[in-house]
Amino acid sequence: RRASKLWPLERFAAVTREVHAATGTRFVCAPAPTDVAPARAMAAQAGGAITVLEGLGLPELCALLRRAVCFLGIDGGPMHVAGALGTPVCAVYGATNRQWIGPWGEVAGPDPATGLPRAVVVQAPGAAPEDPTTRSARRRAWTDRTAIEAIEVPHVRTALLRAYEPLLRGEVARALAT
Repeated sequence: RRASKLWPLERFAAVTREVHAATGTRFVCAPAPTDVAPARAMAAQAGGAITVLEGLGLPELCALLRRAVCFLGIDGGPMHVAGALGTPVCAVYGATNRQWIGPWGEVAGPDPATGLPRAVVVQAPGAAPEDPTTRSARRRAWTDRTAIEAIEVPHVRTALLRAYEPLLRGEVARALAT
């Protein structure tokens, strides 16, 4: 959880509000104990589109991610867990090179059951360096908020709806592995 990965909460609230209005989708936020207050503030800004579930442990979070229609969030642990569990992912990336640390589903191709992408990444053009192994690239990925701040609400809303609107509207069922 570094600042260069944190997309502004008011932008997440706006995306969820707009996608909820377009599809009826309800969002769930399962914050870490230290993030409950910001999650509540985001939910308040989302106009009823987000429900905050507090106090989930790792097993409950994994169960929630496995059953979710899709995951919307930043480049972080829960995003990687969602992708590993087969949940479609829409990830907001800052300066991290997604070629090296992107969601698993981005390289796995479309889901054979739905034909929809397993993962989409929203990232500002030119945000990640070509060679992420250099010291300056690593430092930038850890500290530079320019890339994450360049991503606007329409970028994320459009990517989410373009990739997963049939899922969000309930027109396509996502099969859960048993």
